Amino acid sequence: MMYICRPCKATIGTHKDSKNNHPLGSLANEKLKKLRIRCHALIDPLWKTKKMKRKEVYLLLFEKTGVKHIGWAREKDCRRIIKYFEENYDTKIKG
Repeated sequence: MMYICRPCKATIGTHKDSKNNHPLGSLANEKLKKLRIRCHALIDPLWKTKKMKRKEVYLLLFEKTGVKHIGWAREKDCRRIIKYFEENYDTKIKG
């Protein structure tokens, strides 16, 4: 299930087990989707490789960028996230 804005083709998915189809964030066009995916590619390895707890990663995200959830981030927010994490963390998943 997803929401779509037909005129601009922006979309957002919903939580899988949501009875009310709650969105995962705000509508995003292709450019914004790519930026959000890049943000996740930078921060997710921190908790997936157990370098940090997931809560710690999202607290750091908020403290350093003012963003609580990537699904609600705007383009300028994503650029700020990308800049901070590229400059401060080696977040490449090995193997």
